[in-house]
Amino acid sequence: MNDYKKKVYDKAYGNEGMFYEPSHGLMEFLYEKLRKYEINRYQVTYNLLPSLKGKGGKLLDVSCGDGDLLFICMEKFDECYGVDISKVRVERARKRALEKHIDGRYFYECNVDEGLPFSNSFFRRRNLYCST
Repeated sequence: MNDYKKKVYDKAYGNEGMFYEPSHGLMEFLYEKLRKYEINRYQVTYNLLPSLKGKGGKLLDVSCGDGDLLFICMEKFDECYGVDISKVRVERARKRALEKHIDGRYFYECNVDEGLPFSNSFFRRRNLYCST
């Protein structure tokens, strides 16, 4: 089952630039008109995350894909890690990291159903800071 899931993800996300674009007609017209109102989920997530840079802050992005979220969050955290089941996407994230002069070792291929490649206490913080 796990090999099957991996193959499905690699096939679905393995093509460069795969995204939904209506090809013609009314749907294409509506998509083009409404596209400017699309909310960027990475920017929303970034805005919600606290800045923990310099405080030992670590971020884990499960199902990180090509690393889009991690690349924008690196200024808020000391270390950012990403895991994804798709080997193709992890390789793409590592390649993008190297192009940005970032160490690609922060991206891991793994199936979270089988566990994470980190110790149980790796992401645990001793002092938790909360603001209201």
